Amino acid sequence: MKKILFIASHRKDRAPNQRFRFEQYFDYLEKHGFQCTLSPLIATPDEDKTFYSRGNYLKKVMLEYYRLWRFKHPNANDFIRVAEKVSDMKLDWYREYWISSTKTIDYSIDSLWEEGGKTKIRIRRVGDIPMPIDFQLTFKDGSKELHYIPMYLMFGAKPAEDASISRKVYDPWKWPHTTYIIESTHKLGDISIGEIDPSQRLADIQRKDNKINLSGIK
Repeated sequence: MKKILFIASHRKDRAPNQRFRFEQYFDYLEKHGFQCTLSPLIATPDEDKTFYSRGNYLKKVMLEYYRLWRFKHPNANDFIRVAEKVSDMKLDWYREYWISSTKTIDYSIDSLWEEGGKTKIRIRRVGDIPMPIDFQLTFKDGSKELHYIPMYLMFGAKPAEDASISRKVYDPWKWPHTTYIIESTHKLGDISIGEIDPSQRLADIQRKDNKINLSGIK
């Protein structure tokens, strides 16, 4: 029996455009001796949720990249352009640092102090690759607060990923500055944990200085 593999975005009977383009012919082809197999990029209901929710840009970029460049000959620049279109951010800097250099990412918590009833945290860039930063504060009452610092060369900021956590977005961190100060309206004694990159998606080469435990401070 002859076989045909269909590679598409969605599962069978999920997308009208797929039904129009080829799914409607499955029965005909199978009656005439062809075995049809559909290999979808969005293969499960959980992946549906990922694709149609806010954020999740990696999955969306890969799907759009496949849609535009399937059976063609793209290069690295083509992939970057697709990623920029989907994320609405500039990503040339990412290509230059990650593909064209051996530089590394390293951020650390430099210092914390209380001033005027507010807590200030100084974050230091130790490595040579600049990145956007998520800094999460966990308070002694169990609540959390996220501080997001976009990277200047991105010319944009990612949307909030968890609506249940209060989030403050800062002005972009410019490359010449090796430190950045963020501020919380909570007192220092209210804080239990402070952490850079709580999701641990940042390729930081020295994670031990990304987290500080203040639960013993009153």
